Amino acid sequence: MTDIWRSLLANLALVSILVVAWDLVADFTGRLSRRRRSLILGVVMCAGAIISMATALSVAGFIVDLRAAFIAAAAFFGGWPAMIIATAGSIAYRIHLGGQGASIGIVGILITAVVGIAWHHIVAARTRTIFDIFGLGVSVALAGLITLLVIPPQVVAGMVQLSTFPSLVFRFLSTIIISVLLDRQERRRELAMSNMIYRAMVRELPDCLNIKDVDGRFIAANPATAEMVRATSLENLIGKTDFDFYPKDVAERFRQDEMGALEAGQTLRIDQPAVFPEGRQGWLYTLKAPFRDEAGKITG
Repeated sequence: MTDIWRSLLANLALVSILVVAWDLVADFTGRLSRRRRSLILGVVMCAGAIISMATALSVAGFIVDLRAAFIAAAAFFGGWPAMIIATAGSIAYRIHLGGQGASIGIVGILITAVVGIAWHHIVAARTRTIFDIFGLGVSVALAGLITLLVIPPQVVAGMVQLSTFPSLVFRFLSTIIISVLLDRQERRRELAMSNMIYRAMVRELPDCLNIKDVDGRFIAANPATAEMVRATSLENLIGKTDFDFYPKDVAERFRQDEMGALEAGQTLRIDQPAVFPEGRQGWLYTLKAPFRDEAGKITG
């Protein structure tokens, strides 16, 4: 394995470590505004690009690193605020490093930023897919070839032989790794928000809503259900059955209706006699639907 391959492999390890570290702390930014999250993402991706340049191998004054993956990811996921921070910081550090490849490096940074923000706008109006991430990775990898057009001819031959193919491979891999992890993080945050909204809806719903396992034990319920069966709390309801709260004949009727829904494997609408919390007798219009696991097996 040549020095350039070892250097890029070490850079790839740094990419993975930084993104995992970001993933561990990113949940704390969930309550921030979109703009603030974008700014923080830009700062983190800028730091990644700088670390990548600082630890990279220099070939004839040209630094061969994976800064492009961080810059593209900042633009793709964070939009303009993140792109501006990551791009400006990367350019400033590349100027600080100097060398005959500084101007070419700046051009490469700008090209990558344009590619990232272009993909950001492409997916802005729809749901991001794995194919978009793959397209970003390919675009970032190929965009690096554009800089070969402005490298002095006497340097191009050596650069192409030593670093072009390794750079293509690792730019693609690093962009995919960062993008997949950031995408999963965003989806996890969106799922957590959806769960919070649904939990609030269920909690405040005046109608009884609950889930039982195949043995009739409560495994989830809202406060209205606990009030209906006169349980002291939701915690006191979970794991128990109707037999713990109703007379035996009433509980047996409820259980028969549940078994009917389980055996039919379809939603049933039933009128059930019940005693309300204030002691008044009446009827419940009940909807019983089978609860299935990922394999389609009825579990409640």
